[in-house]
Amino acid sequence: MKKIWYTLGSAFIVVALIVATAFSDGTYVSPQTILNLVYDATNTAIKATISGNAALSALTIATSITMSDDTWIGASSSATNITFDTSAAEVEVVGAEFGVGTQTPDYAFEVNENGGRFSVDNAGTVNDMVLTLAEADNTSYGLKIWYDDSAGIVYFTQVYNNNAGDFIFRTKNGTEVFYINAEQNIQVTSVDNTTGALVVYIPAVQASITGADIFTDYKSATGSEATVTGTATPGVIAYNTFTGSHYSQVIDKTGIETGMLLEAIDEKPVFEKRFKTVKKFKDEVQPNGENIQVEIGEEQISDGASDKQQLFKSRICTTKSSKAAIGVYGGTDNLGRDMILSIGTGIVIVANKGRDVEIGDFLESSATTGCVELQNDGIYRNSTVAKATQNIHWNIGENKRTISCVYLGG
Repeated sequence: MKKIWYTLGSAFIVVALIVATAFSDGTYVSPQTILNLVYDATNTAIKATISGNAALSALTIATSITMSDDTWIGASSSATNITFDTSAAEVEVVGAEFGVGTQTPDYAFEVNENGGRFSVDNAGTVNDMVLTLAEADNTSYGLKIWYDDSAGIVYFTQVYNNNAGDFIFRTKNGTEVFYINAEQNIQVTSVDNTTGALVVYIPAVQASITGADIFTDYKSATGSEATVTGTATPGVIAYNTFTGSHYSQVIDKTGIETGMLLEAIDEKPVFEKRFKTVKKFKDEVQPNGENIQVEIGEEQISDGASDKQQLFKSRICTTKSSKAAIGVYGGTDNLGRDMILSIGTGIVIVANKGRDVEIGDFLESSATTGCVELQNDGIYRNSTVAKATQNIHWNIGENKRTISCVYLGG
């Protein structure tokens, strides 16, 4: 049975149909279902509603749908909907997580394709956003780019097994050019992959490079600490400021201070092997078929400190005019290796032997523990360890003083 009626009004025309028929997809619409087609006063726009106790399982539209500015499709204008902002040439999805290739998106925008996932989501903090590239339905792997609005910082994080993974930049042909491993070690190879060296490029010919051209700048929280630059002489590169250091092992550090003079002894350093703890994982297939990484324990691995040979041990110098004096104590690194500053610029502790020191004077080892003293002549000798770059006019009762110098012992 089909019944058709028309309602005329000043503002619109209503065409209503009560239908009892079957659609091509097999969906049956009962006689109680009403299809309303509502035209506006200009007879150019149409709205359609279906009411009754039946629902269509599919609806095929064989022509285009034209949406007016700021009209929407969805639950309501204030809830989940797709709004067509034609004046701004925008399609806006609001109040929902948007998924492509998935019926269960977990993020504000998510694309799942062939086991890979691309997603954009809020980081849990207002104005913070995270972009993720990962395995589909898996948060244990992938690249995360996180913008921290409060700090104004963009973080790049490579995640593997829920831990920090290796972070690698490759060229188009697959050559690794920048590599940070999970232990935060950095490896850089040249762009031509021939030398394995870091390439720092300044776009100028050699004759045009000056001291204003900085190849490398080492900065702290208070500014630039050192640089590698060009100079006013073509082909000459400057390391500013420059200090050369030897790794060693001081056999007795009792009373040691920065700037104390050390002398080499004929023994090889033996560094205590140190270890760090890392987590171990294995692949495990879940009942839903998902392959995840499961922690199975921990293991101890060497930090490598004892795997490298150094040339000599050292001790605090107490010998006057010692030809074994090699440089001054510069501290200990994070692998337990003591540093001897031996060439370049730095500081040294000078003992008062009753004579003032002038800039340019040679300094040699002293019998005073860890100190140097004024050398008797201006001849560069095998016992000469430094050249003074500060004057010393001794005060009454003053036994020693720390001054700047140029190291000559290394």
